[in-house]
Amino acid sequence: MYPELRSRLYQGDIVLPVSRNAIMSDYYKWPKAIIPYTIHYNFTQDERSKIRTAMDSIESKTCLKYVDMNGVNATQLLKEVGHSEYVYIGRERNRGCNAMIGYHRDMGRPHNMNLDSPSCISHQGTVQHELLHVAGLLHEQARADRDKAVTIYWENIDKAYWPDFSKVPDNVTSTFGLPYDYTSVMHYPRYAFSKNGKETIVAKHEPSMSLGQRTGATVNDLRKVNAMYNCNGAAATPNTNSGDYRGDEYHIF
Repeated sequence: MYPELRSRLYQGDIVLPVSRNAIMSDYYKWPKAIIPYTIHYNFTQDERSKIRTAMDSIESKTCLKYVDMNGVNATQLLKEVGHSEYVYIGRERNRGCNAMIGYHRDMGRPHNMNLDSPSCISHQGTVQHELLHVAGLLHEQARADRDKAVTIYWENIDKAYWPDFSKVPDNVTSTFGLPYDYTSVMHYPRYAFSKNGKETIVAKHEPSMSLGQRTGATVNDLRKVNAMYNCNGAAATPNTNSGDYRGDEYHIF
């Protein structure tokens, strides 16, 4: 369910270099909200379709556009966005699910995103988790105000994984005024990186509640994207006919 946690990277699935102010600084936002990408040839057509479906779902509720470099006039696209950066979606075996955070100008190499199949593609939310990292979103439990919402049980976490539960200072990130989203597609599950089978992260107001999910992006995940990219007129609105509806902030698309 959470294959990205198996990657031995910063906070499980974040590829360095990564600046912790990715969600705050315009420098780390993809220009014109366009994210060019290519997919490695060794993905099957069915796998490509699943990746594209995850992109389409995000696009339908935000102003982000994931544009396949192989399906457009590349020269015209580069002229439109004003840069040559793009995301390379690969499938390196035994590397799990991971991605770089946000846009990095003049990197000199692709922005890598790895989806080891089938585990990383079996749930749309897992693909969206990495796609939203690419857009600039960090993990929900990394919010500076998270201690008001959840308790971290450090004694149940191997010290080697403690950095994965670090908070990001509020002077370099923004919540955009959105409430803590316990069911965010960007949230860790309750037993993430447990060394003894005990809970590592628990909701304060309802200790038994599930945390995170990989069904798909929630309303507040997408509202955060819209706020970050100033997506006027592209607000994420509830659709009570699908997902796990618990009110706007918990709705899953």
